Amino acid sequence: MKVSDYIINILVKNKIKKVFGYIGGNNAHLMDSIDNNSEMEMVNTVHEQGAGFAAEGYARATESLGAATATSGPGATNLVTPIASCFFDSIPTIFLTGQVNTYECKYDLPIRQVGFQETDIVSVVQAITKYAVFVDKIENIRYELEKACFIAQEGRKGPVLVDIPIDLQYKEIDLEKTASFYDSEEYEAFVMKEPKVVNATVQKIGQVITKAKKPLILVGGGARNANIKEELLEFLNKTNIPVVSSLMGKDTINDDYQYNLGFMGVYGVKHAQRCLEECDVLLILGARLDARQTGRNVKGFAANAQVIHVDIDEHELAFRIETDIVLHADLKAFMSALNQVPITVNIGTWQEDVLGYKKEFPYADKGVLEGYPHHKILQMLSKNLKDDDIICVDVGLHQMWSAQSLILKGNQRLIFSGGLGSMGFALAAGIGATIGTGRRVITISGDGGFQMNLQELEVLSRRNLPIKNFILNNSMLGMVNQMQREFLNENYIGTKKDYSAPDFRNIARSYKMRGYEVAGLPLIEKTIKLSLDNNEPEIVNIQLHKENTNIVLTEPYDDVSDKVEVDFTLIDKKETMVILAFGQANAGNSAEGEYVPVENVYNIFNNKCYKAKDPLLGATATVPSHRGSVWTRLADKIIESGKYKNVIIKSIAVAGVPISCWEEHGTGIGWAGAMHGSYYPRIREAKKELDAMGFDISHVLIHQGESDTQNKTSKESYKKSFLNMLESMKRDGISAPIYLALASRFNFLTSKEVILAQKELISENNLLFEGPNTDNIDRFEDRVEGGSHFTQSGVIKHAQLWLDKLK
Repeated sequence: MKVSDYIINILVKNKIKKVFGYIGGNNAHLMDSIDNNSEMEMVNTVHEQGAGFAAEGYARATESLGAATATSGPGATNLVTPIASCFFDSIPTIFLTGQVNTYECKYDLPIRQVGFQETDIVSVVQAITKYAVFVDKIENIRYELEKACFIAQEGRKGPVLVDIPIDLQYKEIDLEKTASFYDSEEYEAFVMKEPKVVNATVQKIGQVITKAKKPLILVGGGARNANIKEELLEFLNKTNIPVVSSLMGKDTINDDYQYNLGFMGVYGVKHAQRCLEECDVLLILGARLDARQTGRNVKGFAANAQVIHVDIDEHELAFRIETDIVLHADLKAFMSALNQVPITVNIGTWQEDVLGYKKEFPYADKGVLEGYPHHKILQMLSKNLKDDDIICVDVGLHQMWSAQSLILKGNQRLIFSGGLGSMGFALAAGIGATIGTGRRVITISGDGGFQMNLQELEVLSRRNLPIKNFILNNSMLGMVNQMQREFLNENYIGTKKDYSAPDFRNIARSYKMRGYEVAGLPLIEKTIKLSLDNNEPEIVNIQLHKENTNIVLTEPYDDVSDKVEVDFTLIDKKETMVILAFGQANAGNSAEGEYVPVENVYNIFNNKCYKAKDPLLGATATVPSHRGSVWTRLADKIIESGKYKNVIIKSIAVAGVPISCWEEHGTGIGWAGAMHGSYYPRIREAKKELDAMGFDISHVLIHQGESDTQNKTSKESYKKSFLNMLESMKRDGISAPIYLALASRFNFLTSKEVILAQKELISENNLLFEGPNTDNIDRFEDRVEGGSHFTQSGVIKHAQLWLDKLK
């Protein structure tokens, strides 16, 4: 038997039915053997990177081993990106590369190359594969291929690569001279190392869950890869425990489970984050807890919970956070064992809280302005999808929007590029997914990422694949563009400057498929329905607003590692001023110079009391060099004045938001064109928190107006939003005097409309008092570069002006 034929037979034995690749001289025999095998199909792509991503999409969608092939040199190196993607996301794939003749290999010679296109691809991919091997002896072919296929699928799954010289591929193989990996001691050693489910540990986990008052489950990509959907649903139907998911674990449980809180993490939805803060037991299933899941403050992640971490990879256990119980186990076996443990939970109050948070902090569609409706568009798309559609999402802002907004149902799959985060992933992965399953694929891409593997549209056209490509087009690379706004002085090189996108409708026509270009919600919805009414390949280019489609991260500063907790019950409430402070960055942590006040100034955060110091907990922090606060300095001055012995600060400010975002159901475009929903729930929760701790709010201090200058908010609009907020505050029992600063300065610009609105509000409402006019702090040395925030001298003046008004 010819060696290349034998190689393909081994792939068939491993249930591989499709191989993706691009032909070259050194893998031509492999592709010929694939094409001649009745149980195998060769899928020819237009670029090796497309082949690699298609193999990954095939493996994810079929939950089996994927395969791709390429020739030596540039063909092999073009596979590096998808190999890395499979490695970081634990996707079982085998990559077969052709190599030059054995007599053209340099081996250990101190030269760069012998054969044309000779490249040591094994060394190149060593760090991003579970196993990579160069096979230059026919008698080793069987052993190494069996070993590679086994390793790709055992334990934490991942990619393997087998590099085979062309002069081996066309020779005959004598099977009597080959050895099987499965008969080897090496195989037995692998079997011995397989993690076992420890029943005693499972019983202990069951006991901890039974005793919990606020249990929560976090499902990650490991749970999805272990295919535990059925076992998890059985457990949830029995316990009704709330669930959050990482990006890669999102399609492990459908959204029709009423206690599914959705996507967590830095980009996650608010109700998921709230429940992570409050849970008392957190069961982590196959999540590696990277920085985008935990946020910057790792110690603050699930700080009130007993943490149980179960994972197939022992190296991920207790790596980033402190855990109480760890179990190295196969997740499917673990969930099967856990379902045998009698668990009875009494969590009715927690379930009510969870459902309340889902209503109070809804999905982002309520935070979307008409004309900037990316979340609404994605929910329209969700609504019109079939129960067995596969959704492949590219990398960029649209990836985060999709994780927040898509509502999964039936047997749908949601496939992301996670750990590597490679643009150009969705289209090629979609090819593998639909060819592997026969199901329709929906791709969601940005205008940047879609161009990365645009050439693979030829495969859609040639094979008439049922792939619908939706492009959310904001004519920029939005995620990096936002970083440039914040840290690179708005130098948009590469994201807007010297960047453009083609006419995607004409691109579609050139590949002999339909293309649409649409804008505006009614036409978008109509076109979505029209496109999804058939199974032909199409492109739908959805034009979004070019400036107002960014995500802004508004994490409160929550690093308690350098804060000193105090017993708040010992604070004399009669001698204490309790400040609720909110507004924009100047009401948070945005000034130069981090300040540490005197002994009797405190900061309330997450139902705990800390000695106050900058940056204040609970308010948005800006850049590392600007984390000072006016309130710590003001508190010192208040105590020095003798009016109060203690000052408690509850700061909930959010940088870069307009006044409309402080309405109960408000929305608005903030600094850097970022879109925000309502932050009023922060006010309500602050009131509840202080009430629970026995503190009455004595003063409300508001510094709000900079973004309204940027947005050119009219006097009438500012007043309307403020009065709506005020009515909500009254309903929530906030009756303390409210001091409103006269503040509008944005980048050395001021707004007469905003200042006039603030003055009229104060004169027309007996609950409002005039705060300081901080626009008058206008000396150059008092403002940091840009003019919106304060230097150390400026923030000292700011604090003094507040003190003068409070007197």
